[in-house]
Amino acid sequence: MKVFFNILTIYICFSTICFATDKLQWHSGKIILEDNSEINGEISYNYRHGVIMLKDEKGMTKAYSAAQASYFEFFDDIMQVPRRYISLPFYSDANYASQMFFELIMEGEIAVFRKEKKNINLEFIQQHDNDNFTRYHASFDYYFFENGKFTSLKDFSKKMLPKIKKKYDIEISNFIEANELDTTIGVHAILIADFYNSLVDADYRNLQMVQSVTVE
Repeated sequence: MKVFFNILTIYICFSTICFATDKLQWHSGKIILEDNSEINGEISYNYRHGVIMLKDEKGMTKAYSAAQASYFEFFDDIMQVPRRYISLPFYSDANYASQMFFELIMEGEIAVFRKEKKNINLEFIQQHDNDNFTRYHASFDYYFFENGKFTSLKDFSKKMLPKIKKKYDIEISNFIEANELDTTIGVHAILIADFYNSLVDADYRNLQMVQSVTVE
């Protein structure tokens, strides 16, 4: 378990540094538009503006918003992992939703997504980079996604855990106890959701290290 967490920590720290430099990173990838047409080429995600950019052979770039693209994916040469961003409606209040790109971290009955925060204060991060405040706290917001609705990672114990324990109380309770998990810790909450997915779907592939992240 310690090796697992250490590998995830290395992944997330490097990932955060890449975003924090605020420089465009170009990768070979593809964009699937709303009409299901596919575009391949060098792409770069501008998280501050929420657009995916495509560079053509002449060096010209074109930007696509989350309202224009269904999803995009690329292989991250720095992290050596595949990454996929999906366009989903996000409700900022009860009545209004806007399309936004979210990075898919875990698929399944309960999916996990994350979204880059627009403003990353590196000085603040460096001053508070300790056991209780880590770099990724200031870089990403994490969400569970089920039945078309988002639940913040920090609300797992209050909103998500009671719901899934109604179906598999004994199994989940035993899993938490056997692995000494704390439901208020982000990575533990993701592991519990991952275990739940395996209970509801016999064909479910458990979360792979290259797909996952460490969160407090």
